[in-house]
Amino acid sequence: MPSLAALAGAVAVCVTVFLPWYEPVLAEPLSPDAVSGWDATTAARIAVAGAVLCALCSLAVALDARDLLALDAGGISLLSIVSVAGAGVAAAAIGFRAIRLPEPSAVLSRELGLYLALLAAIGALAAGLIQLVVTSTGAPRVPRRTAPRPRR
Repeated sequence: MPSLAALAGAVAVCVTVFLPWYEPVLAEPLSPDAVSGWDATTAARIAVAGAVLCALCSLAVALDARDLLALDAGGISLLSIVSVAGAGVAAAAIGFRAIRLPEPSAVLSRELGLYLALLAAIGALAAGLIQLVVTSTGAPRVPRRTAPRPRR
């Protein structure tokens, strides 16, 4: 089920943001501990926001698939689009920080947590795209208010 895969990827992004992303490359007595993405850069916080958005929308689609929530086709399409957008924001923010190190970049090296976060974000994005293709039957629509029909 693609919505559960997107949900799992988004949750993994939220967890990996708190893993070590950067480690200073300094002499041993001067070297502080590794720094998590959350502490190192605003891009990690943006990634968490995108991942939370992706997770909430994917959860709603998954609940609809289990008949625990009643959504129409337009609502599912809209939630799928928002899920892809959230995962895309998370992947872009993490990818940016994987390519461009935060200051002072001369003394920082990338750690495993950054790469795990990037893989999780790409996985959530791919699952969200599959969810969008599988579940969307038409363009999302906003319900319109109509005048009540006269009783006969």
